[in-house]
Amino acid sequence: MADVRTTFSPPVRAEFENRTLEEGQIGDVARPLSLWERITNVDAVRKAMILVVLAAAWELYARWVNNQLMLPAFSDTVAALFDATMHGPLVDRVWTSIKVLMMGYAAGIFLAAVFTTLAVSTRIGTDLLSTLTSMFNPLPAIALLPLTPLWFGLGTPSLAFVIIHSVLWAVALNTHTGFLSVPETQRMAGQNYGLKGLRYVMNILIPAAFPSILAGLKIGWAFAWRTLIAPNSCSAFRRVPAVSAGSSSRTATSSRRLTCSRASRPSSSSASWSRASSSARSR
Repeated sequence: MADVRTTFSPPVRAEFENRTLEEGQIGDVARPLSLWERITNVDAVRKAMILVVLAAAWELYARWVNNQLMLPAFSDTVAALFDATMHGPLVDRVWTSIKVLMMGYAAGIFLAAVFTTLAVSTRIGTDLLSTLTSMFNPLPAIALLPLTPLWFGLGTPSLAFVIIHSVLWAVALNTHTGFLSVPETQRMAGQNYGLKGLRYVMNILIPAAFPSILAGLKIGWAFAWRTLIAPNSCSAFRRVPAVSAGSSSRTATSSRRLTCSRASRPSSSSASWSRASSSARSR
């Protein structure tokens, strides 16, 4: 029987040639940028334009409301800020707040370093850190603000305590998480070199877990600023500012009169108590 072999050849594609375009039909491959495009390509300029638009919207809405007590205008706010900076006590108060902030932030970082060092060195330290973070990390620092004057008195110690509370647990939790994520190979290398305790933490764990530590420091810094702003806002509400608007002055005067009138006349409960006591004496 004859051996019949069939060969298959691939299909032949028809040849074609692309038509070359003229130089004017291609378009601009590279062209010089206009002045507007060069300006808007700068990030700082775009962000400054956004701020200008927001300031203009603030100014227009404040003039439409026309109430300096509820919403002062942007121009008035800038003028008051300039006056308080150049002639008022704003610089001294800002420096005092920054000193308190740095004091509480540094103390919180130090305590977080102590807790995390104990946690990676001993099993009891790990249990202690996990228990304390579970208890105090969900507790906002502003919740402790009414109690700190009773514990430490009015002043810097109370503010420093709430700042330490807001910084400590965030930094400790992120640092301990970073220490746990260090590869076992690096841990064994440090143990082979005979590193223990603080040397083991400084030379092996901190360089390997530095991204987590940096994230914890950033979160602690944000929490510290938020905690510092809260008591300053509360103290600012205690002082009623002097406003030049007539409506606001009349409101302040009427509130003072209302307070004095309430203080001068007895309350309904005291009046009912006096009537009850007089009826009892008549019986």
